[in-house]
Amino acid sequence: MKKKILLIGGAGFIGYHLAKKLSEKYSVEIFDNFSRATNDDSIKKLRNIEIKKLDLNKIKKFKLKIYSHIFYLAATVGVKNVIKDPFYTFQNKIKTFLNVVNSIRKYKK
Repeated sequence: MKKKILLIGGAGFIGYHLAKKLSEKYSVEIFDNFSRATNDDSIKKLRNIEIKKLDLNKIKKFKLKIYSHIFYLAATVGVKNVIKDPFYTFQNKIKTFLNVVNSIRKYKK
């Protein structure tokens, strides 16, 4: 059975290329809110990929499968967006990260 890997914020530039490489050997699941990235044809063509549109900033707890690895790539993107509201940028990153941590803390691995 293939190892399952989760990419949070995996539809952006780095996430796409990481998913492309990892999907050659592993089953990959992507969580993204698609606030800037798009669920375009190139990502849909990748094999061994499951994509879920989720805004983890708004979801306090969610049920996760067992993953061998989790990559956290979620972020507010775009220099203009960061400069426009740096507090929101920081808050968004921390809140999303804490929601993920609280959802995975029940697993011992």
